[in-house]
Amino acid sequence: MSTLQSLFLASVAGLTITSCVVSDYPGGPPVGGLSSAFGVYDVLPDTYDGDAYYYQNRYYYGGRYEQGVFHDHGRQYNDRYYHAGQYYYGGRNEHHANRSQPQSRQHDSRNDGRDHDRR
Repeated sequence: MSTLQSLFLASVAGLTITSCVVSDYPGGPPVGGLSSAFGVYDVLPDTYDGDAYYYQNRYYYGGRYEQGVFHDHGRQYNDRYYHAGQYYYGGRNEHHANRSQPQSRQHDSRNDGRDHDRR
């Protein structure tokens, strides 16, 4: 096999391998378990811990939440979210804690002495 053929086959193999790392959304979590600094979830995983912007039934993470007075398509908004080069208006910023870790039980001494969940 010639050097040129070897280089061609190596580049095709490299493209095939990298094409396995895809995402449904720009910047979204790629298939194959690799993580991304920002992305989009249809459903937040139980292990998600942090802020996410909920907009049109999706959770956007890793962007920038801004508060102020903004106008978009003739409407006024008090906040917006910048994500992957685009602004989103009309959603809500939410904080989520890791749900996969057990909740600690706290004792409430003001009550009858039994443990109570505080959630």
